[in-house]
Amino acid sequence: MPFVVAFGKIVGDGALNVVPPETSAEGTMRTFNPVLHRTIEENLKRIANESAAKYKCTAELEIRKGYPAVYNNPEVTAKVRSLGVDYVSEANIDEMPLKMTAEDFAFYSEKIPATFFRAGIMGNGRGEVTQHNPKFDMDEEVFRESAGLMAYIALMINNG
Repeated sequence: MPFVVAFGKIVGDGALNVVPPETSAEGTMRTFNPVLHRTIEENLKRIANESAAKYKCTAELEIRKGYPAVYNNPEVTAKVRSLGVDYVSEANIDEMPLKMTAEDFAFYSEKIPATFFRAGIMGNGRGEVTQHNPKFDMDEEVFRESAGLMAYIALMINNG
């Protein structure tokens, strides 16, 4: 089962030759499995406490609940995929591997049967650099077809 534990910010506010009295780290932890999530959380707490005790220090670990994993309901996913094939053809539909994306949509998929799909952003020499990058430059022409696809899916699911 894949997971991510990454620390993107570590602050010590010391100096090159002075050990700071306090250091903090911030990061993210993502899994698709709640049991694995709890296991990782327990291990992080154990590692932090054991490491601190070894150097006669203390550790505090705060893990805030963030986004849940996006769950794609198999029946809804199959229906949306079929409608996508009808609208843009099989050649334009790809299945993505599991991704550790944090996404607001996950809260919906916890409450109702749902599926999450992405519209391609590459074309016309653009879209080579993905989001969360200062050089992000997508092909806006993708909206012409993807907006139509989303409307088609909504109409067909509600009427079909």
